Amino acid sequence: MATEKKLVATEKRLEAAEKENSVLKLELLSRDEEIEIRIIERDLSTQAAEMASKQHLESIKKVARLEAECRRLKAMARKPSNDNKSVTASSIYVESFTDSQSDSGERLLLLESDNHKMDGSEPNECMKALGRNLMVPSVDINLMEDFLEMERIAALPHIGNGPLSDQPHEEESPLKADLEAMIYRTAELEEKLEKVEMEKMELEMDLSVCRDQVKKSNDRRIEVEAKLVELRTQLSRERDARLASEAEIEATSARREWAESQLVETEAEMKTLLSKVGYLEEEVEKERALSGEAVVQCRKMEDEILRIKHEVELLNSARLNGDLKLKKVSLFLQFLEDDNRKYKICLIALMVSKVWNYALDYGIQLRKMEKELSVAAGKLSECQKTIASLGKQLKSLATLEDFRIDSEENIGTA
Repeated sequence: MATEKKLVATEKRLEAAEKENSVLKLELLSRDEEIEIRIIERDLSTQAAEMASKQHLESIKKVARLEAECRRLKAMARKPSNDNKSVTASSIYVESFTDSQSDSGERLLLLESDNHKMDGSEPNECMKALGRNLMVPSVDINLMEDFLEMERIAALPHIGNGPLSDQPHEEESPLKADLEAMIYRTAELEEKLEKVEMEKMELEMDLSVCRDQVKKSNDRRIEVEAKLVELRTQLSRERDARLASEAEIEATSARREWAESQLVETEAEMKTLLSKVGYLEEEVEKERALSGEAVVQCRKMEDEILRIKHEVELLNSARLNGDLKLKKVSLFLQFLEDDNRKYKICLIALMVSKVWNYALDYGIQLRKMEKELSVAAGKLSECQKTIASLGKQLKSLATLEDFRIDSEENIGTA
């Protein structure tokens, strides 16, 4: 019973360990998915930061080119210009505008390729990054329109120095506003870049924490699997030991039943032998009574013979009275002696034969009884030895089960 209880407890612990292992596996899978999502977010943030930094550098380059173009246009506005110079300036501006448009197209193609690489679960971030990236080309287009307007004004015929000197100052204010907007946009991009870097650092820290947790979960899972394997091996050993114990107990019980049946048979034989001994003792007593009666009869006959001898002696003493009487008496005495001797011999022979027969029967029965008693005693001693060995085996099995229970309790507490 104790072994079965321990077996049930071990099976329950095994089921609990399997459940815990499945829970840890599910938790590990969820952590892996979370880590993958965070890695994707970090990659997207890194790509957005890189694109923002590239656009920032391009914006700085374009602002420098625009400032140089503004200075050149101001110089052209202060001096009288001819058509050739206007055409040259227009061609230069068209080239710069073409370069800026080609750069914008390249950025758009890069954004499209990045958008195809991104996961479908992050559409909002992709759209935000795309909106941020498209804001700079729109500002460039506005600046290009302002420069075209300035180029058109510079190509008009000039009336005097006064208006020519006032128009650059009037057109310089929107350029400054655009330049300030670009600087503000650059500052915003730098702040966003710093935020992205901070988020990147936080994500890296979270990633390291998640990796540590995953490592701990893997170590714990490996430990649980090792314990599970150990519990399974222990369970199989206990099952084998239980089966062996059950087989040994069955064999012991079978031997015990056989010994008990032999003991019952031996007791029945002993009862029958005791009844036979009682019967023989009764017969012996009867024969003793008969022999006593025969002895009494013999004694009576001896007394009668003695009486007759005494009478004979008396007759001998009175022989003088007559020889005839003596002869008669002697003949009668001889006859009596012969009859007495015959009767006595027959009686003694009969008694001796009966006693001898009873003695022989009693000896034979006694020998049989002694043999049967010796056989029964041997069987009884064998049964006692078998019962003692069975008791020792049961005690050893009990001590073995107690040792197994103690070992299982020690393993459970460990």
